[in-house]
Amino acid sequence: MGRWQPLRDDLPAEVARLVRELRQYVDRCEMTTATVAAKTGYSRSSWLRYLNGRRMPPWSPVSGLGRLAQADAEYLRVLWESAAHAWKEEGPAGESGPPPVPRDPAERPQGSDTPTGRPPGAGEQAAGAWILTARGAIATASSSTACARTAAS
Repeated sequence: MGRWQPLRDDLPAEVARLVRELRQYVDRCEMTTATVAAKTGYSRSSWLRYLNGRRMPPWSPVSGLGRLAQADAEYLRVLWESAAHAWKEEGPAGESGPPPVPRDPAERPQGSDTPTGRPPGAGEQAAGAWILTARGAIATASSSTACARTAAS
């Protein structure tokens, strides 16, 4: 489909995987970026930056799109965590700073007392475990996703 811009060559692989997954949700649900914006509360320009790999999306809009596409929330969270870690470590040229992290405790993984979603004191070993978990989830997750049908579709 010629709808999307090619992703940048310097984009970390984990981020590219997340972006491709989000693009598939939008395509499968036959939504425009304006529709996604209206249904998630994030602007069309923000969605264009996220879906073209120019900015790492915060968890909130990713989970919102996942709900619209009736995606597996656990799989999507692992994919996002892996991408967020890669963005922070390798980020594309010209980008700075880590991605936004959910401050709302309800949006953090269970058992977490920190905004990063990891137990206090967890360091690189925990981050590496997230990446390994994400790779396993990516390899085993089903690509079939239904879409939530609403009157405003």
